[in-house]
Amino acid sequence: MRPFIVFGIPNAVENRHSEYYPQKPFEALSKQKQSALSQLEKYPGHKLFASNVYSDNYSRFLVKEVIPYIESNYNVKKGAQYRYIGGSSMGGLISWYTLLNYPNEFAGAISMSTHWPGIFSHDDEVFAQFKQYIANNIAKLSN
Repeated sequence: MRPFIVFGIPNAVENRHSEYYPQKPFEALSKQKQSALSQLEKYPGHKLFASNVYSDNYSRFLVKEVIPYIESNYNVKKGAQYRYIGGSSMGGLISWYTLLNYPNEFAGAISMSTHWPGIFSHDDEVFAQFKQYIANNIAKLSN
């Protein structure tokens, strides 16, 4: 195994779901379903989504700011073929989502114990939207 380094980025704590929940599949849901999901509570008195879903901003931040910073300030090999994105639970969701949105920026994603579909109850409509998003975008992955 080649030597490697791992960079960890802290999440936005109370905004974790808003930050890591795949934005495009969320926005493809009906407004009624989006509203219903926005009312879910992680635990009594605490919304699951503390704000609007903004994971596209998080993915863009990784690609446009974090990666250039790392490759400019650390002795690492540069290029997508040396980069993997990964996480567990909600971090697994944002990892596959980021890979599908930036397929030329990573060699792969490690999505461990992925929190499917990012809510705490069974929901066929939400899961179907995730599945459709993956089906529509998986061909972008040439590696």
